[in-house]
Amino acid sequence: MTGSDTRARLLRRVPDLHRDRAVGPRLHPRQRPALRGFVEKLALLLDFDTLGGEPLTAPLRRARLKLVTPNEMAGLARLDPGSFRHEGNPLEMLVPRDTGAEPLAPDAMRSTAWFLRTGALTANMLREGARQDAYVMRRQADGCWRLALDAGAEGLMPCTVTTDRAGAIAAGNALRASFARLNREAEGLYVVEAILLRDPGEDQAEGTIASMTLHIVAAGWTARTSDPGFRSMAEDLARDLCPAHLLLRFHWRDWAGMRKVENLHWRWRRARARGTAVSVAAAKLRAELVGEGAT
Repeated sequence: MTGSDTRARLLRRVPDLHRDRAVGPRLHPRQRPALRGFVEKLALLLDFDTLGGEPLTAPLRRARLKLVTPNEMAGLARLDPGSFRHEGNPLEMLVPRDTGAEPLAPDAMRSTAWFLRTGALTANMLREGARQDAYVMRRQADGCWRLALDAGAEGLMPCTVTTDRAGAIAAGNALRASFARLNREAEGLYVVEAILLRDPGEDQAEGTIASMTLHIVAAGWTARTSDPGFRSMAEDLARDLCPAHLLLRFHWRDWAGMRKVENLHWRWRRARARGTAVSVAAAKLRAELVGEGAT
């Protein structure tokens, strides 16, 4: 989405944003809550999803992929950069960008990016896969073309082999579009008002400051949200928009950490909807948010 598209979305929402500036998210027992109030404005300015729906970790799971640590990928076969040489014009190794390329279906993506065949990848591979200049190709001795993803310090990742250069270009652009979508669809956040997590039997005179805390839990594993500059900008913007009576805490979670938060958040929403074991679910979510992972 372009900057002009983001501004247009914001301008269309201005009347409602002003009307609902003090309104919290719409809690739903089964879906990720839609954003409202100043946090919706924050998400619009960051070009994040505001409508809620599926969990932020769902796009990768839907693609039958999961993020793991680099150590867990240590046994993955990689290409030798020294032998990845092209006979002829070295510029032919670059994959020209096709902005109209469509993302691949999950099975097609895994069969095109050979390093995904186990269903695992690192966060760095996910981010690098969305970069156009990370894809390189070379003509082999048999005349076929080998495509690879340059994942930086993690090595040269093997991708498909095609019969001609056009096929390698098409495959590289389709993979880039696929990885870009996986990054884009994970960009969003959860809002948790600490006051809603308080035990009804708790002394209302205690923990007043803590009860006015607003927790913002954001995906921290994508190409944009892993960047320190983007995080700093997002946090500064959130503080500018946040009402003065609230204490703001940002949590940038990796994929595994977000899965834990999403599970606890879902259990809490379900408990509220059923009216049973609400205090237990709230206590577990509160313990997760006030522990490690907050910034």
